[in-house]
Parts: sequence; structure tokens; C-alpha cells
Amino acid sequence: MPGFTGNTFNAHEFKVQGNGDKVLLIGTQYTELKVLKTNETGWFADDCIHEIDLTKDEIEFSWCPLDHGVRPNESYHQSPELSTLTAENAWDYLHANSIDKFSNGDYLFSARHTNTLYRVSREDSSIVWRLGGKRSDFMMDFNFSSQHHAVIHSEDDATAVVTFLDNASDDETRQPNTSNVSSAKMVELNIETMEAKLLKQWDRPDGGLSTKRGNVHIMPNGNLLVGWSQSGYMSEHTMDNELVMEASFASDRFSTYRVFKSNFTGLPEDPPVLKSFIIQSQSDKTYSMTTSYVSWNGATDIKGWKFYGAQNATGDFKYIGQTKKTGFETAFSEKGEWKFVYAEAIAKDGSTLGRSRTRPTSLVPGYAPSKGKTRVPKLSHTATRIGEMSKGATAAGSVFVVLALQMAMVGLYLILKRSRRASLGYWHSPAEGRVQLLSAKEWND
Repeated sequence: MPGFTGNTFNAHEFKVQGNGDKVLLIGTQYTELKVLKTNETGWFADDCIHEIDLTKDEIEFSWCPLDHGVRPNESYHQSPELSTLTAENAWDYLHANSIDKFSNGDYLFSARHTNTLYRVSREDSSIVWRLGGKRSDFMMDFNFSSQHHAVIHSEDDATAVVTFLDNASDDETRQPNTSNVSSAKMVELNIETMEAKLLKQWDRPDGGLSTKRGNVHIMPNGNLLVGWSQSGYMSEHTMDNELVMEASFASDRFSTYRVFKSNFTGLPEDPPVLKSFIIQSQSDKTYSMTTSYVSWNGATDIKGWKFYGAQNATGDFKYIGQTKKTGFETAFSEKGEWKFVYAEAIAKDGSTLGRSRTRPTSLVPGYAPSKGKTRVPKLSHTATRIGEMSKGATAAGSVFVVLALQMAMVGLYLILKRSRRASLGYWHSPAEGRVQLLSAKEWND
């Protein structure tokens, strides 16, 4: 991309803007620079702001710290021996990790190794102000260090409200901790008086320190979701500091960079999957029923299922009954022999979300269907279906025989399916299906 030459994409930020036509990201340049104080020359990793127009594949704005007044001595990390540095082993004096944008087009830029938030002018690329660090422009009633994910939440001509994660610690102890617990902070910046005030603080629930990564996400309902990174540890809080939720991964092998929470509605393109069986009472050959199993992998808004049956694929399908969704797979049984069945997924408002393909009904092994006209019962409501089935099964001898046949049939089906996969080389043990840790090397964020 023109203008991005010499930059390495930095995965710490990729923030889509507007209608998805622009993106804010960090590009790292490796620059050889002479330090005036010591007259030494060394290589520096310079994390630059880029705003890209995705529709034109063009960079609209670029800003690199070393070109605009940020000095290596702002870093809280001890300077290495400059003569030993190379382009491949440059000094990460800044370590930028987030970009946000003010309403007038200025940028909010977070740098972890300088413990500073920078406001950068879009008009002339100057640094408007610094919050935190060695050269802070604000009088502050709080402190922070090694921060992540600075976000602007409100602003006017005089003030701006910003949230960020105050890590307060470093993963390699390159600088002292500034608190005994990490926290999410909401601060108000008064641009006229240059005072910064702590509005709210949410401490990490377990009292620990997040030595790297993390974020703060204010949700539409006003609650705060905080990602503490290690082991995917996260917590949700109200604005009044009530802990709503606390969770983490079961394994400590994995961590997160940021966490977000939003509504997800799944409506797969593939139709629901249906399989139906005809089962007959052992003691009463005049009694039989059709049992269907239906699922729709990925669909989130199903409240129930309706079932329809007929005696041939193009025949007159009749409504059999309906039932509530019960987990991933829902089972439904009704008296009678239905040679073809399909199911409809029903939403909370009663509308149809989708329907399965019309499928022929399978016979339980050893069962021969009745000759002549198929026995079709009078249709009944779902509320009385179970009672009628129990009554019919009791009259036939025992409902346990019917249930035992169902269980045996399903077990036989699974055994045959597994055996077939094994013969084709498709079977994998549970251990082989687990996610493996590809590398023991951790991302130093």
C-alpha cells in the first residue's frame, strides 16, 4: 500500500471506523537514531498511527512519534546498550497498544512503555497534550502505568471522559508496580483547567495484577466488561461497582487480548436436520408411533418445533403436533405411522424461522409396517399428546418396552455410524480433537 512502505503491521490495534470504510491501525517502523545526550546511535521501534481508507486502499493520515516530539527518554524501561541494537532487535521504547478518535478528528494514542496517553492533532500532527508519564500536562488525582485500551466515551469543548485499563504492573518487572491491584478507570479531563479527575474505578475482583494486555468495554446496557487477559479472566460490573459476572478459561494455557460482549443471532443457511423412526408396541400390533429427532446447528432463536407428516413425499402433509425446544436436539413422538416427515423451527413470536427437508421415516430393525391403509390417529394438541401415548402404551402392555426399543435403536445407529467412520479412517479420539498449544512462546503485550 502506498505510504505504508517500511511499516510492519502491529496487531495491537485494528479499529474499524464509520460505516466500515476506514480503519485505525498501528504500523511499526524500525529507525536508526542518534541520541543527542550521549551522541550514541541505536535502532528504535517507532509505533506509528495510520488511518486507512479501505475503499480507496489509501492512507489518509500517518503520524510517527519520533518525528513529532516523542523522545526515547520518556520511556520507563531502562535503555539498553544502544550500540548492540539492530533493525531486527530494536528498542521497543514506546509500545503503542490502542488508538481512538475525537469528534474533531484528533487521535488518542496509548503507549504502554511511557505510561502516557497522547492527544495528536489531525490538523498539524502536533501533540496537543499528554496524560500521565514523565511529561504529563495534567494535574491528576490518580496514577496509572502500563495501561491498555484507552477509549473516548464523551466530550465537549471543555471536557472529555476516557476509560482505560490500568495494568499498574509490567510482565517483566522492567518498572515498579504503581498499585497492588489492576483496575479499570474512568477519568474526566478538563481541557480548560488541565485537571484530570478519577470518576470511577473497578478493581480486578480477585485482587490480582494483569501484567500485560486487557481492555475495558462499556456495553449498551451501561455495564462494564473488563478483560484482565491471563487465562481469559474477565468480569462484568455495574456502574455502581456491583460484580455481575466473573469467568475465565478452564485452562491457563490460553489468554486473551481484549474481550467484548454483544448480542449474537444465528440463522444458518443450511436447513434443520431431521431423522424420524416408526416404532411398534411389542404386545399390541395395532399400536405404533413415530418419533422424530431434530436439530439446527447454529440457530439461536428457536423456541419450539412443529412437525408435519404424510404417507408419500408429495402427499397431503398434515400437522402432527409441536413441542418446545429442549437443548441442541429435540425429540418428538406421536401415535401413528408417518412415512414422510418435516419439521419447522418456530420463533418466540410464532413465526417460522426455517424448515427441514422432507425425510422418509426409518423403520426400527425387525419391525414390519402394517398392511393396507396406514393407521393415522385423530390429531391432538401437544398438551394431551404425552398422556395419550402413555395410555396407549399401557394398554399395549408397557411403555417401557417402547422406550427400550427407542434407546436400542439409537444405540445401534451410533455404533454403526462409528464403525463406518473408523473403517474409512475418519474416527478421531477425543484427545485428538482437542485444541493444541502450537507454541510455548507467549506474545509479549
